[in-house]
Amino acid sequence: MRYYQQTLKPVFEQLKDDPDILFVSVNADNSLDNWEKGLSSGRYVHPDMINLHETPGTGLLDYYKIASFPQKLFVDADNRLLLITRQQYKPEKLIELIRQMKNETAEELSTLTP
Repeated sequence: MRYYQQTLKPVFEQLKDDPDILFVSVNADNSLDNWEKGLSSGRYVHPDMINLHETPGTGLLDYYKIASFPQKLFVDADNRLLLITRQQYKPEKLIELIRQMKNETAEELSTLTP
């Protein structure tokens, strides 16, 4: 909860209007009821994020081999994993990292365009 409030929420607030960046929260709590309560509380995720629930070992959690939380994944539009980390970044550093990866991906794509 603390990481969301102190880091992810400010990052989301700063970048939420960028159409090239999506914030997706995936919860793996065994209790769907607990997940729904967490969503409605606003303490763990922002209501404007894409909020998903997965059974551990399935879906996105299986695809990206996520077994511990919280994880931060940076995935491009082609579902290529750019970075997976449990590093606890400060908001400013995380924003810088996201923008850097976005720019690098855009530059890479521009070289593919005829």
